[in-house]
Amino acid sequence: MHLRIRHAGLQDKIKVANLHSIVVSDDAKMTIGLLLDLIPSTGDSLYSHNNSALASEYYARWKQHATDTVKQLHYHDIAWGDVHPGNIVNNTSFNAWVVDFGGGSIAEFVPRKKTETKDGDWQGVGKIFDEWIFARTRV
Repeated sequence: MHLRIRHAGLQDKIKVANLHSIVVSDDAKMTIGLLLDLIPSTGDSLYSHNNSALASEYYARWKQHATDTVKQLHYHDIAWGDVHPGNIVNNTSFNAWVVDFGGGSIAEFVPRKKTETKDGDWQGVGKIFDEWIFARTRV
């Protein structure tokens, strides 16, 4: 997915870590890891802010950042694929960054049959911001 984001020219245009390199085994038969930009964060995801004053203050900003990122991904025919609050992290300026593309999901946010689809992405974003975090910030 990071290669597709790079080939689509989205690096530096959306809030995802930029891919710099793919680490492969000596025989080049196995991918070992990815070298990505470090997101200057406190290590917090939206899970960390599910019931805090901070969530109330930044809710609209985080929703806009996630929505803008998903729109750009979908415009370039890329699905996020693993939408849940743990995969939205905040940088030190409290901007929301999307991480972890594909390879799984949490059924609470995206039904298994919609995992890694555009429909599933929107369903997950809606669940996070219109139900999950919104309900917790109004308590």
